[in-house]
Amino acid sequence: MSFLVPYLPDEGFQWVSEYHTPFITPQQAQNIWLAMDPYRGQIDPRYAMQNVEAMFRAATPMVDKCEKMTPAEFWEKVGAAVPWAHWIKGADLHAFSRRIISARSTFCNEVQAYRDMSMNPIDIPKMYRQFTHTSANKAVDIWTEKFVNRYGLKSKTRNLYYPESTNSYTAEDSKKDQGVEGRNSKTGGDGEGSGRRDDVELVEIGESDQSDMGIL
Repeated sequence: MSFLVPYLPDEGFQWVSEYHTPFITPQQAQNIWLAMDPYRGQIDPRYAMQNVEAMFRAATPMVDKCEKMTPAEFWEKVGAAVPWAHWIKGADLHAFSRRIISARSTFCNEVQAYRDMSMNPIDIPKMYRQFTHTSANKAVDIWTEKFVNRYGLKSKTRNLYYPESTNSYTAEDSKKDQGVEGRNSKTGGDGEGSGRRDDVELVEIGESDQSDMGIL
């Protein structure tokens, strides 16, 4: 895992769960690493950030196709539109998207937690003083907002692509691997396009200079 994670964008993402388990498995890290860096050099962190942004920007205009395809089929189609992801299996790219969304959601929950404590901004770690830091953050937020607006929180399509709660699949898998009992996830949300934060099912991250964006 060490060959990919240090190069993933850390501004606006948190790559470990609240249980301190990594969202990306070593095998998946290797698959993505080989796609981003086929010549086995050193990935520029800026390039990795651009790659994350590119996959979500390519996915967003295709959101209406999700209900007509399996997640693997959909993300294979996305990969075909993104140069660095041409040779990644759709299932791997879908799994990577889930982990990226989990990393983004976990970060946003941390920011919100500091805000809920009504702390003096000076006392908040700099990285947690705002929700959005980069264009990659925005690309993930726009994708999740479009997806939720289109399919809601309780639809078959939503459960097929991004089941359970924010950190589902990745954090849950990590806990199972280590034999740790996880907390029960609550099902939240108020239906399609809900803007209410309900136990990390959907986090609305409003900035004074931009519209709210939902995170699954």
